[in-house]
Amino acid sequence: MTTHTGTTFVRRTPPHRSRAMTAASPTSGGTTVGPYDVHPSTTRSAVAHRARDVLQRCPNGTVLSHHTAATLWGLWTPHELRIHVAVPGERYRPRRVGIAAHRLPTARTSVQVDGLPVTSVLDTLLDLAAVLSLPDLVAAVDRSCGLGLTDPSEVARYAHGHSRAGVRMLRRAAQLADGRSESAMESRTRVLLCLAGYPQPESNPTVTGGTGRRYRLDLVFWQWSIAVEYDGRHHAENSAQYASDLRRREDLQSAHWQLVTAVAQDVYGDPEGFLDRLDRAIRAAGGTPPRRRRGWQAMLGRR
Repeated sequence: MTTHTGTTFVRRTPPHRSRAMTAASPTSGGTTVGPYDVHPSTTRSAVAHRARDVLQRCPNGTVLSHHTAATLWGLWTPHELRIHVAVPGERYRPRRVGIAAHRLPTARTSVQVDGLPVTSVLDTLLDLAAVLSLPDLVAAVDRSCGLGLTDPSEVARYAHGHSRAGVRMLRRAAQLADGRSESAMESRTRVLLCLAGYPQPESNPTVTGGTGRRYRLDLVFWQWSIAVEYDGRHHAENSAQYASDLRRREDLQSAHWQLVTAVAQDVYGDPEGFLDRLDRAIRAAGGTPPRRRRGWQAMLGRR
């Protein structure tokens, strides 16, 4: 049995940035809310508390899986209010509101995170691959790599060694993964660009503005001096942040950088409009926008 704790299983923590880990939506009262917004019942501590209660009602050998395991590992996944458990063999699987019970494959080993039995990181990613959209799965893989829990090549080798549901999706996610991503929505924006046929942008490089000040930008196309920035709700709601963003944009523009901003509505509601804006920026830089791949929009949706 492998044991991890909340303070020791993370080998490498990415630098902090004030980017909202939000996703889009529906909207309510004019405010965009989504599956990556902070929600009291889906924080790691809240999930761990509820999971302990659920495990007391489950057969021996039951482990936490899917979204629940992902939350305890610290991965980015859309919010899921149910507690997911995997039960060994043909033992009784609880059928109660708030519990999603699955069968635990016999080959899996038990892993402890904060004293709770969970599926391993790689097993968790494979479970998620059977239920998440490709962009959401890439976000989870990105985070696992960013935390130093695994890396894209290890994820790919693991996927090639299995034949369960989700392996093809996990292989594709490993190809698109980038551990330098610093938010789930940044990951989703990058995947949107790649699936649509754009070259892979560099994640979170440092760019110099006209004043000599250096800035970290989300997704950079060096060949066109274009940066795609994902902005969460706090950028519009925080007046100080908004003013800082304007000064930053002006400084970068003075160094001949173009910034194309993406928000939740762009990523989920109108990706074509967002890509059209990017194409205009590419033309303004003297470049030629790539031809968009056929069927790319279908790859963005939930399976």
